[in-house]
Amino acid sequence: MALLPIAGCSLADAPTQGPAGLRDDPLRLPGDALALVELAPVAPPEGYGRAKELAGGLTASFELALTDLEGVVPRVGALPPSPGVSEAVLVDAERWTLTLDAAVERVGPERWAMTIRGTLCRRDGACTFPEAEGDPNQTGPAVAELMEQIALRLVRRRSSDAAQTWAAPPSDDPYAVLLAGRAAATLYGQQDPPPEELIGDKAKDPVTRAVLVDPELALTRWVAGRRAMARGEHSQAQQHFNAAARGRPASAVLLADEAIAWAALGRIDRAATLWSAVRNLVGDDQRFLLPQARVALALGQLDEAAERLAPLSFGFERDPDLAALRVAIAEAGGAGEGYDLLLQSWEVAAPNDAEPTRRRLALRVRREEYEDALSFTDQLARRGAGDESERAQLALSAALGRFDEAAALAEGLGEDLTADRLRARAQPEARAEALLGDPSPYARLWRAEAILQGGDPKTALSEIEAVLKERPWLPEALELKAITLTAMGETAKAEATRALWARASGV
Repeated sequence: MALLPIAGCSLADAPTQGPAGLRDDPLRLPGDALALVELAPVAPPEGYGRAKELAGGLTASFELALTDLEGVVPRVGALPPSPGVSEAVLVDAERWTLTLDAAVERVGPERWAMTIRGTLCRRDGACTFPEAEGDPNQTGPAVAELMEQIALRLVRRRSSDAAQTWAAPPSDDPYAVLLAGRAAATLYGQQDPPPEELIGDKAKDPVTRAVLVDPELALTRWVAGRRAMARGEHSQAQQHFNAAARGRPASAVLLADEAIAWAALGRIDRAATLWSAVRNLVGDDQRFLLPQARVALALGQLDEAAERLAPLSFGFERDPDLAALRVAIAEAGGAGEGYDLLLQSWEVAAPNDAEPTRRRLALRVRREEYEDALSFTDQLARRGAGDESERAQLALSAALGRFDEAAALAEGLGEDLTADRLRARAQPEARAEALLGDPSPYARLWRAEAILQGGDPKTALSEIEAVLKERPWLPEALELKAITLTAMGETAKAEATRALWARASGV
């Protein structure tokens, strides 16, 4: 066994994990609660007949074992992290890379020896080189030995029985273990996956075959669940993750994976139950706080949702998902004092997203602060919503009584008839005539748009609803309704109407 080059430490000092979190750990600075470990897929060792299966099995074993360390999010190559930790807020996380090289040599007629050499590097370039030896047919003890060294270097707590779990054989059936490695190899790209038409084939799909041979092997079911989740097959993913968690009951991440699958199925109650189980295992591990808050919000538990996010305050202006969730919690509570500051944080965290700016503009429209709202239109355009920005400028200019300016904007949008009506609105004696006309749907929509641009979205909406009552799938009516709802600050209704417009337009 190779010792880590860290003065004053021994493997006996490897930290154990409890639900108390990291606050009392003297070896870690505040803000270092999470660690992202970029794990390179293990290369198949040369000269070994089952090299790809060994490489796949080792990669999966180490990725899953790394999730047993508090606050650690492993990511293998370009593959997304396991669903249960995929929403971890990593803006201030420690960054590590881990490369593992497995070498196998024959030491007898039917005997092989394996050496795993690791290179674990921090972002600043400081590296250590853990090493372990073992049997390629029983990789658990070598995985456990290496993981002890990695846990020590990362200064990460783990459960007291983690080493026993790492060292245990995945299955009593060597063939099932071989198939588990083959299935994992297709996940990590060490072996080509089956073509689409063969996915699910019991003989030719390695993942399906591995599950069939040993449906209780946790590693296999975890691999199968991740593939199903990536394919949008959430019901299958839930079943696989459930089986994996039964086979490895001390794994918080497997429970979290299943919670994510239940949430994707709309079963928030089931997800909440599993998140409670996760908290019983690992307390307030920050990897899981964001999805826990999302579930609490869905259940209407706004105080609980806010409490879940409180430890993540360091990322409020740097993680867009976190910032957006804070806004959603505030909106569910009535979007009271401080709401605009939350939207501003979201803008900072998501500089290319138009949605927070759209909502800040809508907030000012609801307050009838049209001049202030107009100042947000340029930023809306910079965030990729150019057409929407121009229409907002048009409506706000009209609301401010700048009808000639609004008419020029309408002409720029190719809406000459709207421009004529807006110019007519600038003349009091022509206003009534501009809003009268034939009762055809398009004439009524033009009137509605002129009314909207005149600063009366409620009346405009009534006109549009009258058209939709006769022609519910008229795309132009749905589009104008969405614009009107946005002007009224009804963001959710506007998004739903845009979805109807997309269906009606065949977009």
